[in-house]
Amino acid sequence: MNYILKGNLRGFYCGECFDFLYKANVKIYAVEKTAEITTVAVAREKETFHQRTDEELKSLSNRLLAETETDEMGNFTVELPDKKYNGSAIEIDFSCSSVPVQVVLKNPTKEKGPLQFHVTTLQPLWREMPNSDNRQTLIAYWEYGITYKFWCMILKLFGLYVICGRVVDCSKKIPIQGLRVKAYDVDIIQDDYLGMGITGVDGKFKIYYTQADFSKTLISWLNIEWPAGPDLYFSIESGAGTVILKEPRSRGHQKDRENAPNCFCIELCVKTEGEQGTYAPVLFQKVGQYWITTDFDANGFTNDAERNAFTETIPLIGAVPAPFSSTALEYRFLVKNLDLGTSVIADANYMDPFEIGTLNRISFSPFKWESYSYWVNNPAAPYNVTIDPQGWIRVPRENDLFGTAGQFSPGTLLGELMTTKLVKEYFDLISPTVYIAGNAFPVASKASIHHYEITCEVREVGSTSVAYSNVLAKIAVCNTDYLYRRHPAWAGGDLHCYSVVMLELKETTLSGGGCNKVTNKVTAIYSVVHPAIDNMRVYFEGSGALPAPFVINPVVADEAIGSVVFDVTALPSCAYIVWVEATFRLTRGWGRDITPLYPVIWDHIAFCKA
Repeated sequence: MNYILKGNLRGFYCGECFDFLYKANVKIYAVEKTAEITTVAVAREKETFHQRTDEELKSLSNRLLAETETDEMGNFTVELPDKKYNGSAIEIDFSCSSVPVQVVLKNPTKEKGPLQFHVTTLQPLWREMPNSDNRQTLIAYWEYGITYKFWCMILKLFGLYVICGRVVDCSKKIPIQGLRVKAYDVDIIQDDYLGMGITGVDGKFKIYYTQADFSKTLISWLNIEWPAGPDLYFSIESGAGTVILKEPRSRGHQKDRENAPNCFCIELCVKTEGEQGTYAPVLFQKVGQYWITTDFDANGFTNDAERNAFTETIPLIGAVPAPFSSTALEYRFLVKNLDLGTSVIADANYMDPFEIGTLNRISFSPFKWESYSYWVNNPAAPYNVTIDPQGWIRVPRENDLFGTAGQFSPGTLLGELMTTKLVKEYFDLISPTVYIAGNAFPVASKASIHHYEITCEVREVGSTSVAYSNVLAKIAVCNTDYLYRRHPAWAGGDLHCYSVVMLELKETTLSGGGCNKVTNKVTAIYSVVHPAIDNMRVYFEGSGALPAPFVINPVVADEAIGSVVFDVTALPSCAYIVWVEATFRLTRGWGRDITPLYPVIWDHIAFCKA
């Protein structure tokens, strides 16, 4: 039994301000045999999260099951070896020798440790991976947000300080994009410049700095501020460099700014009339994690090393205004097929239900905080926005936090576009004739990459003219469904799958009905077909000195069809399995992970060595 755990780690500063853990070493341990598993698995974070002591680390070494590293989005994938693990509860730790945040610092922090932290004890909810009947692979998903108390403590150990802020218009409370926020520390002789952040479409910014940026003075032996924090004040400039806010130095000595902790959150406001600054109350920014302005290549693939095409339902990410905005707005998406020149409006038929934000309400006697999901295109939900026949989605306007109506708090999701409604190609490889691995693939059954332009239009409610729009110039989309029969002469079966991955053995399944014994060679005949193949390999499973895998990486065409001969003369007489496995350049917006389809597809055949 194979076990695969997919996870995500992030650390929160305050509210929705967080960073993904970057290049953190995730360690998975077996639970200590004497532990009361049920108790530790349901324990609260404050009872479990802690830095490991030297004594604990010594006792952990013989319980380590596997380890891996988080990527820039905090994601990790780890396979737990079935020889050591049986699906029971596990302990999850992570370690780091430097700040686990992807950031460039003018005074980098020093490496330490490595320092190791215990996160939790988890009983994964294992479920069988689709298309893995033969390999008996189970998969589980887990994500974790480290609360500000522990996250900021970890960063303090490395001397990292973070300011999470937001800039809004003082009167309209609309977030302002494109402003340069500079932070300073009041010092005895010369104020310290700590750093700068640029506001996004939601008005938010981050400034990273280190203890070294504010703890030094012009007199090298005098360091009065240690161990106190900085005394903060700010200035704000427009995109053109005009200063539109300049706080006095004395502001840094007021109670809410003096001795600031290493995680500091703030909202600043400016008057923007007559000044530079771009209001973007509704703005389409990303598809999942991919920015529409920078993360797509000329062919509509992601422009990172993965070069993914998009499939299934994809999240359209951006910003909508808070309810106290002076203008009621609505938006919609237009989708143009660049291959055919046709266009559709992404109305309710093209959008999956999605959460546009939350509705919050506070009541007293007794005090109670209530929060509800605010949906779009979900008629059964208590709070729902209906997409009108022309695709317009009206931004909620509730703004009564202490009343019965509640207050709308916007999220970042603008839509869940079902690309399967744009294109879904189906190919029958069974009728009228059964396709056999290794044969020339029928041209009429070749799928394609399709290209679309996605435009977000915004207008004031009641207006018939579009106020502004922004465009994703090209996105590559692929949705396929193949029906085929694997090695029909032996232990085959019909399969619906988004790709073709098939295997035959010349010496067995193509002769002798799969029952012939093999003596000195095995000829693996394979077919891998899909418009976005990444790589494929043919390899052995069994005992002895197995033949080296045959690998094509990358596959530069839409098919890999051929054969490879393996010399098995030296293998002992036993049963073996030959596998063909392929990965594909597909995403639903969050890297190469298209659960529930899963990006790795395989086929396998067993044989006996005489």
